[in-house]
Amino acid sequence: MSETSQGPTRRRAQTRARLIEAALDLFVERGMHGTTIELICERAGFTRGAFYSNFASLDELFAAIYASRSQESIAELSAGLADIQGEVAEDLEGVIERLLAHLPDDRPWHVIMSELTLAAMRSPELAASRNADRVAIVAALTPVVESSLAAIGRTPDDDPEQLTADLLAVYEATAAARWVGGDEHATARVMAAVLRGSTHEV
Repeated sequence: MSETSQGPTRRRAQTRARLIEAALDLFVERGMHGTTIELICERAGFTRGAFYSNFASLDELFAAIYASRSQESIAELSAGLADIQGEVAEDLEGVIERLLAHLPDDRPWHVIMSELTLAAMRSPELAASRNADRVAIVAALTPVVESSLAAIGRTPDDDPEQLTADLLAVYEATAAARWVGGDEHATARVMAAVLRGSTHEV
């Protein structure tokens, strides 16, 4: 591909990235329903035409934000897996600590997740997009769970991916306890209960 033909493609990608960044900031500040296309364009420094040349609607942009953050998480998980291989955890608490170290735990991420969950309850299309990204995260995270458990001589009772999905659900469900209730140990406490009840020694 020539440099000339790459130009518009690169500019389009940059425009899309700036719109996503602006929308992410606004969704965190104002919520999905408090954010308009006009506000996003103003924050990003673009016209409505630039928005609609990249996204058909706010729902599509919202799904793109979740996909972008999910891809970042998957990349971090894949990189972290190389560090985990060969290490030996002492107990389940060590497994949980290792698992949590490779999951995003910043306020904007959880705000976006909460907003997306509410929006997905109203939109089958958005729900399908969210579920597809979730499947990818579970697939990337499962080797971390399996290798960490193997390091302490334990294995899942059933499907490892289902156990990973359950742990991810715990992580998401206890976010409010961490960020609103101030219970920073809530996630680790519930994950430990799930792991003790869903794994056995080998």
